Amino acid sequence: SQDSGKMKSFVALLLIALFASAQATSSALVARSVGGLARPQDITPPKGDWCEACVIFMNTQIQELIQIIANIGIEDGCAVLCGQLGSPLLAEVCTVLCEVEGIQTFINYVQEMDPDPIYICMELNQCPIVDTAAGRITSLSVQPTTAKHGDTVNINLIFQITNATGVGEVAFAVIPPQSDGGQGAGDASLFDQLPVGSYSMQFQVPLKGGGQNEPWSAGTYQVQVAICEGSCGSIHPHSYTMDMKMTTFKIIS
Repeated sequence: SQDSGKMKSFVALLLIALFASAQATSSALVARSVGGLARPQDITPPKGDWCEACVIFMNTQIQELIQIIANIGIEDGCAVLCGQLGSPLLAEVCTVLCEVEGIQTFINYVQEMDPDPIYICMELNQCPIVDTAAGRITSLSVQPTTAKHGDTVNINLIFQITNATGVGEVAFAVIPPQSDGGQGAGDASLFDQLPVGSYSMQFQVPLKGGGQNEPWSAGTYQVQVAICEGSCGSIHPHSYTMDMKMTTFKIIS
C-alpha cells in the first residue's frame, strides 16, 4: 500500500541517519561513514534508498542474528525473531526484510558460510543486480610517499565509470612488508548506482603506534585499491572486480 511504502522509506532514512551519526567520528575514511562502510561525500543516494538501509542492517546485525537464531530458533516467525534485536528500529527493518522472502529463506542467507551483505540485499530484491557495470582506476597516488610514525597517509584515487553500476564498493588494503608480521589496514566504501562519469576519493590511514606488536614498523608497504560491482572479494554471483591498482609508501624509523 502507499502508506506501507511511505513507512518503509521513513524507516530506511532513519536507519541511514542513525548509523551515519553513530559512525561518523570513528571512520578512518574521508567520507560519511555508514555502519562500517562509507560513501564518498560527492555520491548522493536516491531519497529513501532502501538498498542502503538493507546493506547497513546486514553489515552490522548478521552476527547478532546468528546468535539469536541459535538461542530461540525460528518457529515463531519474523516478528519474534527480529524483536530480539536491540531497538525497535532494528526490529522494524529486520521484519521488513525477513518478510520479503519468508523467514526460512531469510535465515538461509544470514547463516551462509560466507555471508555478504550486498549479495543478501540483492537476493532480497532490495538492491539492483547489474552484471554489466564497468570502470577503471585512472589515477592512484599516496601522500606522503615516505612517512614516519604519527603521520597520516592519504590514499588518493580517481576512477572512471564507463558503464553504469548497481551497488558496489571501493576498497583498499595496506599490506605490510613480508618480514614484518604486522596486520596492515583496510576498509571499504559503499556506492549505489553510479552513472557514467569520473569520481574522486580519498582514504586516510593514521600511522599510530609502532613497536614489536604494532602494524607500523619501518619498511615498504603495498597499497591495493579496487573498484567492484557488489562486494570486493565476494565469492557470490553478481560480484566482481572492475579494476585494481597498486602503489607503495615507505615508513622510516
